[in-house]
Amino acid sequence: MPTVPTNLRPAERVKLPSRDTAVRVASGVATAPPDAASDNKPRAKRRLLPPALLDKPDTAAFLSISISTLDRLSAAGGVPAPVRLGGRLAWNRRELSAWAARGCPDRATWAKLWPQIRDRRPARK
Repeated sequence: MPTVPTNLRPAERVKLPSRDTAVRVASGVATAPPDAASDNKPRAKRRLLPPALLDKPDTAAFLSISISTLDRLSAAGGVPAPVRLGGRLAWNRRELSAWAARGCPDRATWAKLWPQIRDRRPARK
């Protein structure tokens, strides 16, 4: 049986379920490999979808501008109108992508274009 390091206090020694070695507990939490009793079947791949609505910091990052610049543009009508959910503002990710792809028109122009773009169906192959 391997020896446990003696320079560790008893509270810092943890036996791993699959090995007979001691590990130093980092930040009070011991991490161990998956239990041998757990099934090793491959898990179904989960498709992670990006959020449909972006909050103010995420919208600013998406547009590669600062939050204060987003605030100024929004007040001046330079970006698409946000939606209000409870007490927060959020922007539609798809709308922002389409808005940027069409040259970032002002809000009044965009309000006329967006319904036509939104209602288009993608062409089937």
